[in-house]
Amino acid sequence: LCIIMRNTLKCSVCNKSFSWKSTLNTHLLVHSNEKHFKCSVCNKSFSWKSNLKKHLLVHSNEKHFKCSVCNKSFSRKSNLNKHLLVHSNEKHFKCSICNKSFSWKDNLIAHLVMHNNEKHFKCSVCNKSFSRKGNLNAHLLVHSNEKHFKCSICNRSFSLKSNLNKHLLVHSNEKHFKCSVCNKSFSRKLTLNSHLLFI
Repeated sequence: LCIIMRNTLKCSVCNKSFSWKSTLNTHLLVHSNEKHFKCSVCNKSFSWKSNLKKHLLVHSNEKHFKCSVCNKSFSRKSNLNKHLLVHSNEKHFKCSICNKSFSWKDNLIAHLVMHNNEKHFKCSVCNKSFSRKGNLNAHLLVHSNEKHFKCSICNRSFSLKSNLNKHLLVHSNEKHFKCSVCNKSFSRKLTLNSHLLFI
């Protein structure tokens, strides 16, 4: 695997040159699948001793990589590099709703939760707000004269399906609303409430 040229040793795989045979032998591990350096904590294996040393920092409390801005320390350089984005003006993660930008994806996700509770869709008639456009559209039927939902028993019409469903209870024998005072049952909550006024 090695070629000797002018007192230098060359890797036959990538042509990298070395002065020492031991250095070349260490380098050759990169081209093999053999991983001789095993972590005694988690059994993960590495081709290079230096990579094992870096990895071992994960298991220790030693944090050698310090942020020059806020002095926060990290056990891995990659984590420090990630952290440094906080101090930079680069904000790669943009909210599609309000265009606010964030350095961290986690912060964008937390921000989006806030939008889920917001009600951006406002009724122009009564100012009631909704978080979804579909809910606003359904609500707008209340203000229109169009009544698409018709009772098949008495032909009474309703602008909302939920109101038709409530109405249908009148025609059924089911009485879901029970008076806690006298145990009398009613098919509509409104009727129960009226009843309670006279007890």
